[in-house]
Amino acid sequence: MNMGDACNRQSRCGGVWNACARRAVESPLAFAILAVLLLQSLVLVAFRPSYETNDDVFMTMIASGQGFCPAPDEHLLFTNVLVGHALKSLYTAWPAVPWYGCYLLTIH
Repeated sequence: MNMGDACNRQSRCGGVWNACARRAVESPLAFAILAVLLLQSLVLVAFRPSYETNDDVFMTMIASGQGFCPAPDEHLLFTNVLVGHALKSLYTAWPAVPWYGCYLLTIH
């Protein structure tokens, strides 16, 4: 590789960086959302998500209406009841989707 190739590559990367910086200034909210989604995608690809403690398993069972709960319920431990209402509605509409896990990935 000669110096011309290295300089050409550096100018291309600088151009991409400048384009990103311009878009961040023009639309900071869209840029922030895109950056968070990109970083979260990288983390999900690099690491295997799992529950840290056993209370998450029980809260999943309560929210989804599985295990010892006969139907989805909004009364979750350590969580606001408004979040529970939203999860209950989602589990009632689409029970096959792991909504509580999605909630944890989004919030944390």
